[in-house]
Amino acid sequence: MKQILKLTFVMTLIAVISTITLISLFKMLYPKNVVQRPALPALNFSGAYSPIIQNDISVVYERANPAVVRVTATRVVQGNEEGDLDFPEGHPDVDKRSRGVGTGCIVDKSGYIITNQHVIDSAEQVRIRLIDNSEVPAEVIGADKATDIALLKISAKNTLSVMPLGDSSRLRVGETVVAIGNPYSYDRSVTTGIISATGRKVFNTLYEDYIQTDAAINVGNSGGPLLNLAGELIGINTVIRADANGISFAIPINQIKQIIAQLKTYRRVVRGFLGVQPDNISNEIRDGLKLDNNNGALVTHITNDSAAAKAGLQVYDVIIKFGGKPVFNKDTLYRYIAETAPGG
Repeated sequence: MKQILKLTFVMTLIAVISTITLISLFKMLYPKNVVQRPALPALNFSGAYSPIIQNDISVVYERANPAVVRVTATRVVQGNEEGDLDFPEGHPDVDKRSRGVGTGCIVDKSGYIITNQHVIDSAEQVRIRLIDNSEVPAEVIGADKATDIALLKISAKNTLSVMPLGDSSRLRVGETVVAIGNPYSYDRSVTTGIISATGRKVFNTLYEDYIQTDAAINVGNSGGPLLNLAGELIGINTVIRADANGISFAIPINQIKQIIAQLKTYRRVVRGFLGVQPDNISNEIRDGLKLDNNNGALVTHITNDSAAAKAGLQVYDVIIKFGGKPVFNKDTLYRYIAETAPGG
């Protein structure tokens, strides 16, 4: 009995000592006179734009979505175009109608819509589905195959929401972007990602200057918006790498502004012609010509009777400015020339 009482006393003593030790340790770690630091403020987005709320994708979507449309292009497909059997002329199955679905952006309250040229290519009829699910016919004002941009126009009974245009020259690699579209006819799907790179080429044609993004882009997203966190249109989604994941491309809005201005006025794009064949400046050319750097475009050929010939340009001249703007390489020179109206 005495042994039991002794054991109980020892256990109680150990418990009391443990409690006192814990209380003392707590007071040492959290003294009353210590003032707790206030929580750090959320990072303020200090970029080129004024975002709605940092990383609030839902608000960007809610603001931009009313100006997003579904574009349905109908065209006639000949019977043997898709591997069908050859039918005699006049057979009811000779002509079929194929419907392609893409996306578009309303950019003007009077009904102008931007989409991709390949979305409406060879279409005999184009229809637009608006945010209220109403459908209206669209007129193709003009299209430019070289940049894959088309301008449509609709007449709507209700007031149209308009997507504000951003400034793609102020984009930064790594900033968050939002894409809205109709992939595989899943209307108004939203995806997010970042800008992976700018100034990309895909098909190595003259006027390519793509924004690369890892935002999910699929069939049906073509012609849809790529947005910054301010809800501004910074690009039109147009190309995906089918053999890769997370590699998609959008046409920058600053290039689009030049195109739609001409399509609206002339229904086509008229590009300037200087009459030079430029090339980039390699390290060997830089050293051989004793240049300070690799900026500029090297003249390798001049067309007879062209503006360049009349201006006195010669082979091996280096063009470092055009219209007061710096020329970094042959691609920037081509773009500057293309954006200059003939005779300008």
